[in-house]
Amino acid sequence: MSFAAQIEDGNGAISPIGSTLYGICNTAAATAAKVVTLADFDTLLTGITIHVKFTNSNTAASPTLNVNSTGAITIYAAGTTAPGTNVITSWAANGIVSFTYDGTYWRMNDTSANGTINTSLNTLTTDLASEVTNRSNAVTSAVQQIAPAYSTSSTYALNDLVTYNNTLYRCSTAITTAEAWTAGHWTAVTVANRLGKTLKFTSTAVATTAWASDGTYSAQGYAFRASVALTGVTSSMIPEVVFAMADACSGNFAPVADTYNGGVYLYASIKPTATVTIPVIVCKLVN
Repeated sequence: MSFAAQIEDGNGAISPIGSTLYGICNTAAATAAKVVTLADFDTLLTGITIHVKFTNSNTAASPTLNVNSTGAITIYAAGTTAPGTNVITSWAANGIVSFTYDGTYWRMNDTSANGTINTSLNTLTTDLASEVTNRSNAVTSAVQQIAPAYSTSSTYALNDLVTYNNTLYRCSTAITTAEAWTAGHWTAVTVANRLGKTLKFTSTAVATTAWASDGTYSAQGYAFRASVALTGVTSSMIPEVVFAMADACSGNFAPVADTYNGGVYLYASIKPTATVTIPVIVCKLVN
């Protein structure tokens, strides 16, 4: 091994002083075992410093460096921290990195700078994770203020609102027996959908002749349906109905309704024996 200057340690070993040992490492970025060949290097001595140009960056965790087949030795940066898996905390392609062998590890030089970078990145990562958590909690809180969380021990009527996995849903199939979450029974809606333009129709009189037998919700006990024409209503709107009647059918109307292009379908368990006045509120979907 040739050096600009050298010293014998008393045991016959030669240590370099002021030497420049340079080589090129072509190991792939994802391969942890980095290999380099240096001219005039044949003995691994404590305190020796080398300079390596890496053709590729490093994306492998806990990389090692094998210089002239002297063994795969762990690389450390920032004290006892392995280089990171990106060019900020490790090295970039075609970057030249100097290493000093401390008798056990190859230490990347300028570790104080690397340590500052690692500390800053760790702080940034922690802050970002905290911000993501805070925003997620805020979204969850906002959604749950609109509707309660879905319960596997509850029943739901058509158009009931619940939240599930931080998403707002409207019941599209009445759930008369408590069940596990069934996606097919619910339709996702947005706050804009739910709180969009509201069209309110009041004092809608439904004559007895408007009611006819219908099996749409017969399983829920509503065997009759009336078609109520309302200008401006389409099938994409969400209906809400409030029954205000003064006949023997009080309490026998379904708490839900369906919309169609041009009106609203109302449902009852018993056919009304008199004209019923029904206030109707229809929420227009905003897409």
